Amino acid sequence: MKAPKILVVDDEENVRTMLKTFFTRKGYRVETAASGDEALKAIKGDVFDVALVDIMMPGMDGITLTKKIKELSEELPIIIMTAHPDRDYVLSALREGVFDFKQKPIALEELYYAVREAIHKVRLIRENKSLIEELRDMTANLYKLLAEKSGDLIKEKNRLEAMIEGMNEAVIFCDENDAILNMNKYALNLFKIKREDSIGKNLYLHHKKETYPKIKHVLDTFKSHKDKNYMEWDAHIADRWFNLRFSAVRDDSNKYQGTIANFIDITERKLFQMQFAKTEKLASIGGLTAGITHEILNPLNIISGNVQMKLMEKDIREDDRKIYENIQRQVERIVNIVDGLLRFSKQREPKMEDVDVNALIEKTLSLLDYQLKLQNIIIEKEFDKSIPSIVADSDQLEQVLMIILINARDALNKRELKGGTDEHYKKKIIITTRGNMPDYVEISFTDTGMGIPLDIISKIFDPFFTTKPEREGTGLGLSIAHGIIEGHGGKIDVRSEVEKGTKFTILLPCVYRTKT
Repeated sequence: MKAPKILVVDDEENVRTMLKTFFTRKGYRVETAASGDEALKAIKGDVFDVALVDIMMPGMDGITLTKKIKELSEELPIIIMTAHPDRDYVLSALREGVFDFKQKPIALEELYYAVREAIHKVRLIRENKSLIEELRDMTANLYKLLAEKSGDLIKEKNRLEAMIEGMNEAVIFCDENDAILNMNKYALNLFKIKREDSIGKNLYLHHKKETYPKIKHVLDTFKSHKDKNYMEWDAHIADRWFNLRFSAVRDDSNKYQGTIANFIDITERKLFQMQFAKTEKLASIGGLTAGITHEILNPLNIISGNVQMKLMEKDIREDDRKIYENIQRQVERIVNIVDGLLRFSKQREPKMEDVDVNALIEKTLSLLDYQLKLQNIIIEKEFDKSIPSIVADSDQLEQVLMIILINARDALNKRELKGGTDEHYKKKIIITTRGNMPDYVEISFTDTGMGIPLDIISKIFDPFFTTKPEREGTGLGLSIAHGIIEGHGGKIDVRSEVEKGTKFTILLPCVYRTKT
């Protein structure tokens, strides 16, 4: 078997050379292209197993190229490489169905494992596609075999059934009346049904109400249009995402005989897309930051890649190794600085760990303790000591807690400056945690500040929306908090009454049993 073939598309020659050298050493065949047009020409003339595409190229950019590649080779996985942080480019790439998304400077070993996974999946898809074509032909041939010897028919039937049972996807056969003829083991497990209970049942019965009309439309189309033989779409079934593929079976006279339905699990890809889609609520700092970081990270990618390859050499001198390791550390330091510039425009991937919610709140309060005491703000804590731990990014959650506490502090000070309060008024923030909920841990912050008017409360999570004076607020804080909480699978809610106060409630999924 030939080694897998990679197509590298990047307008920078140094990047193309670096990646070709790296993957050639790993045993792959590599072809490079300096532009979208060169890439399309290569794909038309050869078969590739994965394409590595730079998103920012002159002429035809990576998004446009991805669309055109999918038209030529739908199953070819595409890994996007970019130093561009703009969320619109990320979301555009995801909508086109890219396999993965790598930020420059690229960690070569991470890219290597992503390429391996992509090649594994595309080969499975191609093998399955070939099997489906063979299955269609064999199914059609079964009708011809009825006139032949019974022994040959049984042999062919057994071979067909063995192939169906061995496929790592759901396969369902139905006749011209939409009744199920057979289901493989994967399909039976998916729909939690016994084989004897499925035979003869209508195909529609195994789907949710919202999927039913679509399947009926597909089968009716196959019956009424002889030129229609294939349809596919994505659907959510039994807590997983599947790519549904329907292929019509016809005899020699093109008469409709039934349908083969294939359900391929694409949950991993969908979750990846949904994760990035959540960044749509976060604001972008703008074109200037994007341009600057693009120009910084592109050369860093080349430097880092060459240093990584140098460090992989076995005969490198120890003094040289120390120099290269120092260069790599400085590259990583620059990347961290750039990451700081992007913090408001693109949330980094969470670093999940076991988090004690009460302890995290105490830590955050300690950072504001001096300010709060100086401004005579009372903190009341009503903590549930039996609250379960959660799995989360503690740094990101600390950022959320800080944003809410600072907003509460400002609201309290604003009400005090406005006046109109009596001698009994106290600037107060009540922090409550609750863990006796079935699926969530609850954190709430209740202040006695100015409150939020009803006509603007629906806008407070919008990027750049702020009621603070110019230079005092960017309008990004609550937008970022909203994005972080949703990125953790949680919810954030606000209730408020003018000149009475505001309550923010955060719900985060709990994963461990309550402490004892």
